[in-house]
Amino acid sequence: MLTSVSIRRADPNDSTALAEFSRRFARDLTSHDWEFALDEKKHFIDLAEDERLFAFVCAGKPEHPDVLPEGTGEIFVCLVDPERRRLGIGRKLMIRAVTVLKRRGFERAFIWLPNDEVGGLVAWAVSLGFELSEYERALGGGRSDHGYLLDLDSFF
Repeated sequence: MLTSVSIRRADPNDSTALAEFSRRFARDLTSHDWEFALDEKKHFIDLAEDERLFAFVCAGKPEHPDVLPEGTGEIFVCLVDPERRRLGIGRKLMIRAVTVLKRRGFERAFIWLPNDEVGGLVAWAVSLGFELSEYERALGGGRSDHGYLLDLDSFF
């Protein structure tokens, strides 16, 4: 049970904590440039923390805007410490992210999810209103992702 949780916008001073958290829980993010992602003109990161960081969401302008439909913002990652999952914090962070995307003028939100996902990640995203799109990407090593879209007008 979560007793006291703070959710706030990340700033450049959080790049080390984001890098350490990513190394612990997401092998694909170990070399990510969090200082670049903290550029408020393009992206935003919201953190969930109590005495330490335990979840975050990063979203903003799409990495490849020429691929996605015009007016689409991208959710790059929503990562929650496995010991804190299924408590609603990921949902809260996603709702904050799509709210900010809507306020920034985006009509849709997009997220990549692994085809080989375990633990109900796709079902969780679908429960938020995301729908499978035609977008797919190969990641190497036999892994691939499918893209999911959320119509922000329908969400709000």
